[in-house]
Amino acid sequence: MRRTQPSLLLHLSRVTNEKFRDDPSVLFSSESTTPARQQRKVWVSVGTLPLLRIGDIWRDGKLEAQPDYQLETFHDLEIDKSTTSLIKAGLNLNDKGFLLPLAEHPWHLQCTHSYCVMVELPDERRIIIPCIELIRFYFGSSGNFVTKLFMPPLERKALYGNPKFHKTTR
Repeated sequence: MRRTQPSLLLHLSRVTNEKFRDDPSVLFSSESTTPARQQRKVWVSVGTLPLLRIGDIWRDGKLEAQPDYQLETFHDLEIDKSTTSLIKAGLNLNDKGFLLPLAEHPWHLQCTHSYCVMVELPDERRIIIPCIELIRFYFGSSGNFVTKLFMPPLERKALYGNPKFHKTTR
């Protein structure tokens, strides 16, 4: 089937533990969903990104729950070129173990080549953010806008190289 919009492949896990309605923390257990090898794979257009969020629970084509996974707040977090890097989800940093251990996060098993942003924190801690979630959050206010951003041919152009975007200082 020919698509008119760029698409992305989603991996969907069936929730098997219905207790998530009373206690969303059960979703952190891999036993609460089908194994990653049995995930359903579906192609969706980038225009649907405003509707989709990692961790959302859908039933019969309708959003049923958006569990609150925010377990920690980061104050005075510095995010710049010195604290961030682009990585793949299956990175084994310096052969010291995987950044997303399968025992703790088995749902990405089929997606270990997906891109993420890694933010270095104090005390040798890190935040790993899937790039698709950044795209959804920052550019997903409009399905039409996201589609235009990712419509082929994709070219790398410096925004500030365009005279229309030069800042003038007085």
